[in-house]
Amino acid sequence: MSTKYYYKRRLPHFNSPDLIQFVTFRLGDSIPKKALVELQRNRQLLENNQVRILEKYDSLGIGQCYLRYHDVACYLLNCILMGREYFHLFAFVIMPNHVHLLLQTKHSEKSIGYLVGTWKRMSAKYINNLFVTDGPIWMREFYDHFLREDDSMSSFVDYIENNPVTASLVTEKCLWEYSSANPKWKNYLDY
Repeated sequence: MSTKYYYKRRLPHFNSPDLIQFVTFRLGDSIPKKALVELQRNRQLLENNQVRILEKYDSLGIGQCYLRYHDVACYLLNCILMGREYFHLFAFVIMPNHVHLLLQTKHSEKSIGYLVGTWKRMSAKYINNLFVTDGPIWMREFYDHFLREDDSMSSFVDYIENNPVTASLVTEKCLWEYSSANPKWKNYLDY
């Protein structure tokens, strides 16, 4: 087992092909700069408190919300699904301004950071071309949490798949087109 912690900018990341990981990455303008500065100033906050603070912004639809556009969400989802030879996919949701995944890498040479970086690069180029913009699209960091023995995989799947309902985008999780809860994606899942 090739297991290691590594730091990318400010957040610690953990890489191991033996672990299931919950991953979140967000558009660069999805959280107000004032809130980000406050989080950085209070770095002593426990990880769970930081996550709760970030989550409160997830359902507000702040920023350009490029992922609300069908073409963009489909492009990003295709980028993710094209790389499935490198990971097992258990759940996903593409929200208007962020993405949640539950996955497990298959190979130690393709880390979570490598995969997320690839998806972000490909989709940023697509978004910039589509909207005739230039510059960064995504937040530089991403959040990852590896499931521990006391973590319930089903609770992470439920959290991910219920995101659109929590944000009042749909009334039932199976109605969100860009979610593993939608029946059309069941053949792409390893859960």
